[in-house]
Amino acid sequence: MSSYYLNSLSDLKKTIQSIQNDALIQSLMVCVTDKSCDSVITLIDELNTLDLPFFGGIFPEIIVENQRKQEGFLIIPFHFKVDNYVVKLEDEAEIGNQVEFICDNIGQNANTTWIYVDCFSNNKTILTESLYQNLGYTFTYVGGGAGSLSFEQIPAVFNNTGIYKNAAVLAFADTHLSLGVAHGWSPISDKLKVTKTNGNNIISFDWKPAVEVYTSIVEKHAKSKFDNKGFFELAKSYPLGMVKVGGDIIVRDPIMIKDNELVIVDRVNEGEFVQILNGDMNSLLAGAKNAQFLAHGYQNNKNVFCIDCISRVLYMNDDFQKEIDIIKGNQTLNGVLTIGEIANNSQTFLEIYNKTTVVITW
Repeated sequence: MSSYYLNSLSDLKKTIQSIQNDALIQSLMVCVTDKSCDSVITLIDELNTLDLPFFGGIFPEIIVENQRKQEGFLIIPFHFKVDNYVVKLEDEAEIGNQVEFICDNIGQNANTTWIYVDCFSNNKTILTESLYQNLGYTFTYVGGGAGSLSFEQIPAVFNNTGIYKNAAVLAFADTHLSLGVAHGWSPISDKLKVTKTNGNNIISFDWKPAVEVYTSIVEKHAKSKFDNKGFFELAKSYPLGMVKVGGDIIVRDPIMIKDNELVIVDRVNEGEFVQILNGDMNSLLAGAKNAQFLAHGYQNNKNVFCIDCISRVLYMNDDFQKEIDIIKGNQTLNGVLTIGEIANNSQTFLEIYNKTTVVITW
């Protein structure tokens, strides 16, 4: 895959000149690390001199030519045009109207949309549901949660018009993407009904305190206590899984306990059934292999990009390089490490995932 990586903006003008000299480039996707986010406004101003549409986000880390990077900027040139829009997510009642207006104005031949969304917005699910209601299952959707591992909400998505907080950027194109989505986590508990929630927090399972139920099952299986390891250190191996029709499991990531409530990265609705999941290095790498196969299949696509959850990195540490090596196959891999992943495969409902690998080829 053709790409440009800048550790800092000192070489940006040289990169812009190179992009200008390539007549095939029609648009850009731009991925920035959290540690380099202070330079985004300058980056936007300079990229606007190109007169090309671009969109992107700020992420905990990026993947550049098969290597993780915690600093810098990744620019992916597309040989197809994108039409990009910003959806502001503060007002829950207005999200559907914004999405409907955008979908009424996209190109007739558009069949794919990239979605980068502020990972700490409370209204992400309303956004994805509105998109799916307007565009349906024949569209291909792919993207992820932008933001910082500090868990402080920052302006995290951008396009030609600026950088935005509590918002999403949507980029529509007429192109074919092949997707693979998998995770490698398996149930270790019976189904639990989510009986009370507070936003992204779960208060009770089966009318019992969620924190007590979760910690009891996890400590028994792990043969270890949360008090001894700290919540996230143990919880990173025990996500929740929402059980969907057909047996699919959509992973949800518990990140902390707050006010005796289980805080989840993405919402789980009251009435959902969940199971506590567990995995190990082998099962997670098998999940990555499955995603890689589903995306590549028997096609000869030349470009490979992944949207992979940063919590898989936190689980695997340096062994995450094994996941990169599996996903790339015989090609060069670029990607982003996100806080939540977004995808469908033109056969299933659009979902927000956690702790999941999404592989994209074209």
